[in-house]
Amino acid sequence: MIIIHDKKDCCGCGACYSKCPVSAISMEEDEEGFLYPVTDKGRCIGCGLCEQVCPFLAPKSGNKVIESWGCKSLNDKIRFESSSGGVFSLFSEYIISLGGSVFGVSMSEDCKCAVFMQVHKINQLKYLRGSKYIQASTGEIFRTVKEELDRKRVVLFSGTPCQINGLKNYLGNDPAHLISVDIICHGVPSPLVWRKYMERAEEKVRTVAVSFRCKDHGWENYGIKRTDANHKNRFISKDEDAYIQFFLKDYCLRPSCYECKVKNSRYSDVTIADFWGVEHFAPELNDGVGTSFVIVRSPKGKSLLEKVIKNTESQKVDYDKVIRYNTAEYESKKRPDERDTFFRDINRLSFKEMERKYLPLSVNQRMKRVIKKTKKGLLAGKKLIDKTFFFEKA
Repeated sequence: MIIIHDKKDCCGCGACYSKCPVSAISMEEDEEGFLYPVTDKGRCIGCGLCEQVCPFLAPKSGNKVIESWGCKSLNDKIRFESSSGGVFSLFSEYIISLGGSVFGVSMSEDCKCAVFMQVHKINQLKYLRGSKYIQASTGEIFRTVKEELDRKRVVLFSGTPCQINGLKNYLGNDPAHLISVDIICHGVPSPLVWRKYMERAEEKVRTVAVSFRCKDHGWENYGIKRTDANHKNRFISKDEDAYIQFFLKDYCLRPSCYECKVKNSRYSDVTIADFWGVEHFAPELNDGVGTSFVIVRSPKGKSLLEKVIKNTESQKVDYDKVIRYNTAEYESKKRPDERDTFFRDINRLSFKEMERKYLPLSVNQRMKRVIKKTKKGLLAGKKLIDKTFFFEKA
């Protein structure tokens, strides 16, 4: 029987929920917005399957690194819509060309949460591209993956390392026609914090689309772009967006992310990530639009990369050197001292108050914002004068 005594011992992958043969487990949200398994003791038959599939309670040795590459898709449009170099789309297109299914994370229709989605058409991949900085519930997706595999359909499943490990534990094996792709994971932020952020963002108008890694101002200067119901876009850089800053400062991560037990025992076939440090190791791949760092961990992963590499500009790179620029591959983030206070406050303060308390502006930052607003005001005034002059002249 799954009983969570310490929340750092549960990653919320949902493998236990999916495996229970009598539906005695439900995934319920706690006060921080994260899902945890709750067992109905009256229904539980004591089979122990839930404990056997838990990637934290029953860890196994993972796949080792075979080789690593820097890659970017030759399709610039897809690459611009992707977080890095567009390699996930290339993998997915190949699987779909075989008549297979691709599973990944999309934003919900109301943009209030991240959800797993199954696609089998290339034009649907747009929903799965790009990072979603929220923990997505797996829901019934593990069971759906199993149904597809039982039909002998080729499947690509993309998720966090703990979700990949949970899926493979749930399946009990590693089917030849399953390809698993994970990411170098910083940690998963709380869906509750995202909902609070959206409540403030939608005080005046509803959001219909959101991009967490908008590259309008360059790959390294990414930010959140929201499209509202009036088809207007608003971009906020990562340095100024409160939600991104809460995430990067590690305030709103799941407790298990501070002591991740799967980082060094990944079951994935391929890991994809931002190629930070590309200017040092593969400068010819660095054009400011984004490059993928691709880590091959199994023969299946190597075969998949070989199938799509002709559609990339790519270069083999030294894993040990490159990974120094992305230590989240093997190292968990440190739990901030303010983390518990942060989550107590999120349920009693407005998001604006949270921003003021946990992201106080320095004098220089305040000056920069004043200058920026002044420039916008002057530009708006100039446009008004030009417009007035035009009509008076006419």
